[in-house]
Amino acid sequence: MPASGIGLTRVQRDTASLTKISRFLAKPQLGGYQLGPIRTFEEYEAYAGISFRNRRMQDYTLFGQPPPNPPAAPG
Repeated sequence: MPASGIGLTRVQRDTASLTKISRFLAKPQLGGYQLGPIRTFEEYEAYAGISFRNRRMQDYTLFGQPPPNPPAAPG
């Protein structure tokens, strides 16, 4: 598959993108798309109000409020 995506169908590009995202979410410290130096992956999830593992967002995030999010309720 060409790195630039030129000559690929939309489905091929979507598949390649989803593969990259899945790899990153499984191991965010590895590969070419690493986290920055500001916060850990878990700290980013709390900041953004997102749980990638559980595929959930806080209502605050769903309603388009700007980060940082208030602390999530336990459980």
